[in-house]
Amino acid sequence: MFIPTLLVLLCSVSADKFMTHEVVPDVLTISPKHELFAEWESGVETTQGNELTPTQVQKKPRLSWQAEEDGLYTVIMADPDAPSRENPSKREFLHWLVVNVKGSRLRSGTTVTDYIGAGPPEGTGPHRYVLSVWKQDRSLTVDDYGKVVSKNSAEGRLHFRTMDFARKATGEKDPRAVAANFFSVRNGLSLPLAVSLLSMISLLSSRLSPLSSSAIRFVRFVTLLSMESFSSHGIVPDVISKAPAALCTVKYDSGVEVSEGNVLTPTQVKNAPAVQWKGDNAKLYTLIMTDPDAPSRAEPTYREWHHWLVSNIPGTDLAKGDVLSAYVGSGPPPKTGLHRYIFLVYEQKGRIEDAEHGRLTNTSADNRGGWKAAKFAEKHGLGVPVAGNFYQAEYDDYVPLLYKQLGAA
Repeated sequence: MFIPTLLVLLCSVSADKFMTHEVVPDVLTISPKHELFAEWESGVETTQGNELTPTQVQKKPRLSWQAEEDGLYTVIMADPDAPSRENPSKREFLHWLVVNVKGSRLRSGTTVTDYIGAGPPEGTGPHRYVLSVWKQDRSLTVDDYGKVVSKNSAEGRLHFRTMDFARKATGEKDPRAVAANFFSVRNGLSLPLAVSLLSMISLLSSRLSPLSSSAIRFVRFVTLLSMESFSSHGIVPDVISKAPAALCTVKYDSGVEVSEGNVLTPTQVKNAPAVQWKGDNAKLYTLIMTDPDAPSRAEPTYREWHHWLVSNIPGTDLAKGDVLSAYVGSGPPPKTGLHRYIFLVYEQKGRIEDAEHGRLTNTSADNRGGWKAAKFAEKHGLGVPVAGNFYQAEYDDYVPLLYKQLGAA
């Protein structure tokens, strides 16, 4: 009787770790049936939450689990703490996806998303990396898993959901992982360092060592990652055809900051924000803020409703620009869900004069709807935006006050 009791106790301890580390419910809905064995080339193993380093896990691990010889399995590695556990607005970030694995012979499977190691941004604390294995109910095809993603691409990695893919792979409504494990990593290559490396590559290319090529790939990947959110949130193609080259910083006097789709409230964004981007003081810029989801994302019949338009901004001195449309905060109608609010910065070729657009105040909604950022950019030869950012918001108690301000109450 002792051995079965001990096994039950061990399983209970294992399950408790998945819950105490909140892998359940952040990634899985229930603890796995078995523990997954994961060992890296560096010699380290994963032991349910142990802390490893980016260097130790830079290459894909060797995995082993209790498998049926003729069974087909899916392997997933995901980070639910992107960009941080405190603010997981990009949950989950997919690091690895292999399908149609025969038995536990990982090499027999189809790699859908190439493995990339852990690299949490500096100052975001420890991230959890969850490895899970799922028994498929059939052989998966490209219709199930979509485009194959290389290690140099961020496509399809953001906002991944382990459980959603597991349901598709297993054919079950609430599947349970055959095996799983997880580890944590902190202090990856910081985004500022990545940006610095990017600016140095052209100067150092003739002296780069083989190790430096890995850094280059990572920097390129970080650049892709920071802009992929415009596609994953449908801003490309709903508003623009190509994502901006960089992010602009948008901060409100309420203390909140815009961060690639984070959810804010109309109350928090009622006053015009401070916007910063990497600009040239010798050039002029245009800033646009627009909502493509008017009156709702499901039925955007008034796409777009523009909230702010400032042209002829010298460098980044927004206060010295020409305000063509005064700032109006978010006012999504009730029961229309989340709306996307997009900031776009364009570099001008010359000074803009637009008598047709005129000057719109913040006391009227006239001429705001049915507007198109892309058409304005085309009209004035602005090209692709040099910077951008966006947030989401839905109705709150401030919205009726805004409607009254606009004369619509």
